Order: sequence, then C-alpha cells, then structure tokens
Amino acid sequence: FEILWFRAASLALGNSVWSAAVVTAAFMAGLGLGNLIAAMVHRRIRDAIRVYVWVELGIAVFGLGSFLLLFRGQSGLAALLAPWHDHSVLLQVLRSGLALFILIVPATCIGLTLPLLLGVETRRPTTFGTRLAWLYAWNTLGAVVGSLLAEFVLIDAHGLFGTVVIASGCNVAAALLVWRMNRDHVKPAAPAPAPALAARTPTAKFAIPLRSRTLLGAALLSGFNLLALEILWFRFLQLFFNGTSKTFAIMLALVLAGLSLGGVLAARLCRRGSRPGLIRTFYLIAGAYVVFSYAGLPHFQDWAAVL
Repeated sequence: FEILWFRAASLALGNSVWSAAVVTAAFMAGLGLGNLIAAMVHRRIRDAIRVYVWVELGIAVFGLGSFLLLFRGQSGLAALLAPWHDHSVLLQVLRSGLALFILIVPATCIGLTLPLLLGVETRRPTTFGTRLAWLYAWNTLGAVVGSLLAEFVLIDAHGLFGTVVIASGCNVAAALLVWRMNRDHVKPAAPAPAPALAARTPTAKFAIPLRSRTLLGAALLSGFNLLALEILWFRFLQLFFNGTSKTFAIMLALVLAGLSLGGVLAARLCRRGSRPGLIRTFYLIAGAYVVFSYAGLPHFQDWAAVL
C-alpha cells in the first residue's frame, strides 16, 4: 500500500520528494496512532482475534479507498485547491495536508494490527520481549517482500488498480488466516481487574518512572532520526537510480530489511536476558555508521562512476 500511495501522491502533489515525505509521515503517524489506541483500549478487548479480523478488513477497504481518492480524485483536488495556485508554498502544504488526511485512516488500521497480534500471542506462556521481536521481524520481512514485489512485478503485470486489489486481497487473506486459528489454544482473555482508587488520581495516572521516560525519549529520538534519514536516503538514491517510484521502493525495502534483521537480533538477545548496556551500544554504532557513511559518500560516488 505504501508503494501505491506514493505513486498516487506523486500525481496529486506533483513532487516526488514531497510525496515520499507525506506518505512516510502519514504511514508512521497512522502506526503511532494505532499503537496509541491499542494501548488505551487493550484492557477492554475480550477477543483480540475478532478485533484483528475487523481491522484487517478495514485496511482492505480503506486502503483501496484512499488510493482511489488520491489517484482518481486528482481533478477534484485540483478544483478544491485552485484558489491557492498563486501561493506555491501554501498550495504544497494544503496538498500534503489533504494527502495526510486521506491516508491516516488506513495507516491507523495498519498500526493496530501488530499490537493485536501481540495481544493474542502473549496469552501463551512465552517471553514478552522475544515474542514482540519475532512478530516485528516477520511483519517487516513481509513488508520488504511486499514493497519490492509491488514495484518490480505486480504493477508491471497488473497495473496500479490490479495491484491495489491484490493488496486488499492480501489483507482479507490475513483476516481469514487468523480467523481460522485453532481457538481452543487461544482463549479470550478475562477482563483486567479494575485499578485501585489511588491509581485513578490525576497524579498517579500520569506518573511515569524516570527510567520509562528516558526510554520513551530515546525511542522518540530514534524514530525521528530514522524517518529523517529515510527521506535523505531517498534523495541520495535518486543520484544512482533512474525512476522515483523504483528508488522509493528500494529505499523502503532496505529500511524495512534492516528493521527485520534488528527484530531477529533482538529476539535472540531477549532470550539471554535483559542487557540495558546494549541499547547504548547499538545507538552509538548506528550514529557512528551514519556519520562515516556520509563522510565517505564522495569516495563511493567516484567508485560508482568508475563502474
């Protein structure tokens, strides 16, 4: 869906870099909002499988609908934005805002899926961190295959509309697969006990331990850096590859492949117990690698030119 949305947004926005930024921002905003909703209502969910099925069907419907709105509604969007044609910056901001508004619903549904799957799996006797890491790894591995398959195979073979129908069909298939799980092994969870009265006070409600605030802050900065770098990588890849849609697909696949490998590594590390020092080590390695890779970019360009 992200590949298809990028293509449709490129036609609606008329700028590939803006389209990459808007689609990426909308996708991640939806993921974050979906996770937030899951965190807020998870205690009320008695049957995660049923909710997951409905969310997957929602992705199929709203994902297809959002693509059609961007792709087929270009004339309507142009008429809506016509009064601001003389204000280029404002026009681009309004176009981006409309694209974000159109994409936020299916992206939010996508953001709900992983927490719901995690809610199903963690009812089994297993380590939370390991299960989360494996689900995340497989989820992103599927995204790698989906992005490359869509751009380099399906769109050429079936066109944009045929590919978006296939994408929607995959969501329906995922819903059916989970629905057919052996429900004797995954029973609905009992509702969580009501918290104590003291925990309902405004002070206790928002009291987050310092350690948790530190980790959340690190996660926030990590996400900021990753998505900012993703847009920069898209610009750099355009220097070496022709075609903006294929460049976006390659960039997206590389980022997702790294996330998937990180999930596999995290799953193995979680089995060996908690090692807080590794978080600092990985952050330092990632930061140093980014700095040295950009410092060495001119040498890489010379080497690529020789080839």
